[in-house]
Amino acid sequence: MTKITIPMSLIDTDENIQTLAMSALMKGANASYKGEAVIYPIESRFLDLNTVKYLDSVGAIIENYSVFIEITSKTDLVPSGLIGATTLNEEDVETPNTWEDWKRYNHTFYEVDDRIFIGTNAHLGKDLRVDELASVIDQLVRPQDLPQRVTEEG
Repeated sequence: MTKITIPMSLIDTDENIQTLAMSALMKGANASYKGEAVIYPIESRFLDLNTVKYLDSVGAIIENYSVFIEITSKTDLVPSGLIGATTLNEEDVETPNTWEDWKRYNHTFYEVDDRIFIGTNAHLGKDLRVDELASVIDQLVRPQDLPQRVTEEG
């Protein structure tokens, strides 16, 4: 379940946020409060990327939103703004990581034709928050939007 935390100040001032919040409540979301914010649990399949990008751009925090990053090559360097883009060794020397270095051993790339995708959970074992994905925000793809592998019928 995706968790969206929206500061009360946004709900009070942003008409787009008001519309989204009202829609979520009308569709059965059970909002809760934490300090000066409202938390909406929403199933990821009901959140399109444009809405998620907008929420992120105005300061909402989106957690547990499972998406993939489309990359060009497994050997490309991870963008510097992404968690785990570099590794620090014992001598405090920082080394840039490739996507192959970035992912955990128990995660795999999803490859279809010439396209390569990696889950945002492949580095830490849990999905990164959307605000942590700023350097790859335009490369995000929802699982339901991934290209399908064509299998040979035998």
